[in-house]
Amino acid sequence: MKLSEIVNPYPNEHAARLRDPALFDPDSWGRTNGGTLYGTIKVPVTIAIIWGKYKTANKASDPPIPQSLRFNKEKWTAEEAKAWLKENKVKYIAFEAAAK
Repeated sequence: MKLSEIVNPYPNEHAARLRDPALFDPDSWGRTNGGTLYGTIKVPVTIAIIWGKYKTANKASDPPIPQSLRFNKEKWTAEEAKAWLKENKVKYIAFEAAAK
């Protein structure tokens, strides 16, 4: 499946995909609310970070990599989420507004 074929299945969250999910080991997914992205970007607890390990680097000693950011639509509009990404210089490959 190509990234362009993926439809945001999340009715309650906007998603900013940082990397193609097809690159990740499906058994490695994790989620945190807030935290630090790329060692310097402070992510508020109202934004979830989806972490995973690459299929090619999924040993216990390999660190998880951020795959996407999820913005709760009750707290963020799609426009506010995009503005936060731009303000914090977070590059993403796709942005998907929450499903209707």
